[in-house]
Amino acid sequence: AWDRDSITKMRLRFPNGWIAVETSEIPEAEAERLIEALREVSERADLGIVFFEANQIAGRERRAGLRRWVESFPEWQAAEFASDHLWEIASLLLHSRLYCGSCLSSRIICMSGGVARINVSTGTNAVASYTQLWEHEAMRGEFSPTEDWAEALFETLAVDLSLLQQHSTWLHARYFESFGRFCRETGIPAKLVPGQGTIEHHRAAEFRHHLHDEWLQDPESVSGLKLLDRRRSVNQGSGAPSTLNRERAVG
Repeated sequence: AWDRDSITKMRLRFPNGWIAVETSEIPEAEAERLIEALREVSERADLGIVFFEANQIAGRERRAGLRRWVESFPEWQAAEFASDHLWEIASLLLHSRLYCGSCLSSRIICMSGGVARINVSTGTNAVASYTQLWEHEAMRGEFSPTEDWAEALFETLAVDLSLLQQHSTWLHARYFESFGRFCRETGIPAKLVPGQGTIEHHRAAEFRHHLHDEWLQDPESVSGLKLLDRRRSVNQGSGAPSTLNRERAVG
């Protein structure tokens, strides 16, 4: 319910979609530059901007940093994502049109769902190393200090979504292949693999319900059931013992 409520609020506020912006480690020197770029993209692409923090900053109130970002825009253009719930933040990212921010983990979530993404440099090589190893070649890692950041956002937003979805599917398949190989080599049984998302009891129950539905859709079976009911009613009305009672009497 939390997930549905939080995303519903964003969809109602920004019906054309939104840019998810993670701000916790964006350098102060880059803040104004990013705000100007986001403002231009938001206005030209008719997208909202949703700010959130993935990491708690020591010595600072959780929401204090977000208010500064939100208040840099008109009320209709930007909003704060107030939830700290992990799955709500993941849902915000996976429903966004574009991710931009300082958090690598948020980028990875977006990559798993085929969402366009670009990072603001935080002075480490973590994003560069990750993108070199795992990213699609059409998806850049970070803003360049010398480029127009608004144009960089537009270029990222313009990447073919089908490429991002295909890359996501490829990564999922590669993971499960590696996971299956690990299980075979170590002898550890895999409890959840593609196509086996339920236990044997659940599969048996689903199969039984499926047979029951097929039986009810068969006219001959339904006619036999109605005939059996009529005979039972006649036996009960005449006082004659039922089949079950006759068997008990013989026993």
